[in-house]
Amino acid sequence: MVDINLLGDDDASEDRQGEESYAKTVNLDEPSKANEAGMASFGRETAGASFQRDTLGSSFARKSLETQSEGSSRTKAYLIVLGLILAALTAVFFMIPRNQKTTTPRPPIQTLPDEPLAGGETTGFDSAAGMTTSPPEPTGLEAFEMLAPREREVVASTRTGMWAVMSLVRSFAAPNNFTLITYHGDRNNRFLVEFLSSSPDATSTLTSAIQANVSPSDLKTVSESEQPSSGGALRKVLLAGTMDDRAGLAGFRGTLNRMSGEQVTAWLRELAQRQGLSIKSMRTGQAEAAGAGTPMQIHLAGANAGIQGFLQEFTDANPNLTVAKIILCPVDHKTFSDENLDLVMNLNLVEML
Repeated sequence: MVDINLLGDDDASEDRQGEESYAKTVNLDEPSKANEAGMASFGRETAGASFQRDTLGSSFARKSLETQSEGSSRTKAYLIVLGLILAALTAVFFMIPRNQKTTTPRPPIQTLPDEPLAGGETTGFDSAAGMTTSPPEPTGLEAFEMLAPREREVVASTRTGMWAVMSLVRSFAAPNNFTLITYHGDRNNRFLVEFLSSSPDATSTLTSAIQANVSPSDLKTVSESEQPSSGGALRKVLLAGTMDDRAGLAGFRGTLNRMSGEQVTAWLRELAQRQGLSIKSMRTGQAEAAGAGTPMQIHLAGANAGIQGFLQEFTDANPNLTVAKIILCPVDHKTFSDENLDLVMNLNLVEML
């Protein structure tokens, strides 16, 4: 009996080796001596039958081996195809990006325009930015009109006086320097400016510059005279002008800054120190009449840039001070250089608003 193994060629090889070993052990062509005498015919019949069985067994074994080889080839083909499929799936698996989350698209946010409230106001919601915004702070004349009448008087007095003096200083350039600038706030906002001019053309140029920078309501020449100097004869010119009481309101914002007498004194000292100026004197007088304000005077000296910085900060602070008089002149009265200046300010502290 021959076993048929369909699992592979190795088992078929082992079966062939078993058949060969069995053929060597049982030799049908040499019967035993005990059977030679009486059983010769039986031996022949047996040998013929055995030969026939061996022939049929060998044929069947060959067919089985062919069938087994064909099955093994198919198995190999299946295994190869399966291996290719697994390799392709593995490649696709590693090609897919990791850590990706699927998100559901959100519908666009719809914003509504600002709806007017009672009185014509809006909600203050900025639909484009998506947040609440406050209305812009009023500035200039609009902010000025929101003040009380007495507050408007104080703000206009301070800002107009400071604007006039700063604009006059900025109108000059060497070698034509000013010798004196005075501003009278209690005399209808009038100013006087005295300067040295090298020629009539220089005088005309400076007059045009003052008109453009200061924008007075009127500007006229008060006097002209010869002034001797080391570089030749110069002309001393005196101009007068009047300021509009709202000339300095262009950059106004906020409200009046109310301070007491002690607070004003401390603030002026701090402001002068910040601008690098020295305080020559500071004093406070007595109010002449109810509601007129407490008179104050401060005398400063320092560089031109520091003086202008002091005047600008004074203006931006909106203090409860009115301007009675401002005097500005060069420290050097020989060369009249504007590098270092003297500043005297007469102010009124308005406490009852």
